[in-house]
Amino acid sequence: VKAREKFGEAVKLQQDNDVLDTWFSSGLWPFSIMGWPHDTDKASSDFARFYAERGSSCLETGYDILFFWVARMVMLGAELTDSTEPPFDTVYMHGLVRDKEGKKMSKTTGNVIDPLDVIAEYGTDALRYTLSTGVTPGLDVPLDPKRIEANRNFANKLWNSARFILGNLKDLSEDERRALAVQGPMSEADMASLAVPERYAVSLCHALVTDVTAQLDAYTLGQAGEQIQAFLWDEFADWYLESSKTRVFAAQKSDDPEIQAAAAQARRVLLYVLDTNLRLL
Repeated sequence: VKAREKFGEAVKLQQDNDVLDTWFSSGLWPFSIMGWPHDTDKASSDFARFYAERGSSCLETGYDILFFWVARMVMLGAELTDSTEPPFDTVYMHGLVRDKEGKKMSKTTGNVIDPLDVIAEYGTDALRYTLSTGVTPGLDVPLDPKRIEANRNFANKLWNSARFILGNLKDLSEDERRALAVQGPMSEADMASLAVPERYAVSLCHALVTDVTAQLDAYTLGQAGEQIQAFLWDEFADWYLESSKTRVFAAQKSDDPEIQAAAAQARRVLLYVLDTNLRLL
C-alpha cells in the first residue's frame, strides 16, 4: 500500500532472493570461505587444513558483537559442519574506541576522529601503536591525541636509533655485515665474551623477551607494548646507545686492535638489541 501511494498503482515489488541478513551470513564466515560445503572430506582441502584440523586459534573482536557474530559462528559451525570443535579456542574481546573523554563517537556530537586525519598528522605507526597498546581486554579505549603524539615521538626515537645503527654499518665489508646478521638468541658463550656494558644490555634485552612473551601469551598486549617502549627509550636509546657512541666513534679515529674490537662488539649488540625489539613490536 505504501509503495503504491509513493510510486503509483503500476509499481511492482519483488522479494529479495538473499534470505541471509548481515549477521547470519557473517556467522557462516569461518567455514564458508574454506570451500564448504564442497570437498570437506578431503584431507588436502582448505576446510580440513584451516577449519576442521586447524589446531588452536584465536578470534579478536569487540565485545559489543559477542552475541550478534561470535555466538552465531559457534552455533552454525556446530550445526552445519561435522566438526566437533568450535571454530576458535580463544575469543579476545577488545573495547570500543571512544573519544578522549570516554564518550561514544557520533557525528551528531561532533567528536568523531577520522583515522585518515590522525595518520596525516601523526603517522600510521603512531596510530597503530596507540590502539594496540591502549587496549585492556573488555575495556574501552579513550583515543586522546596527546597519547598519539607521545607515541609519534616514540616512533621518531626508534627511527633515529635505527638510523644511527645502520649508518655505522655502511663502511663495513659485505662479509662483516653478513656476520652481524641476527640468526637467533645470543648464547651464554657469546655473552661471556662481551664487555660489561654490552653484556648488561643483552641481559636486559633477554629479560624483556621473557616478560613480553609471557604477556603476549596472556593477551596483555597493552602491558607488553608499554614495557617494550620503556626499555627502548630508557635503557637502550638513552643509555646504551649513547654510551656506545664513545667506542664506535673512537674506532673511526684509531686503528688500535682493542679499540676496533670494542667498536665491533658495540655494533653487534646495537644491531642485536634493535632487531630483537623490532621483532617484539
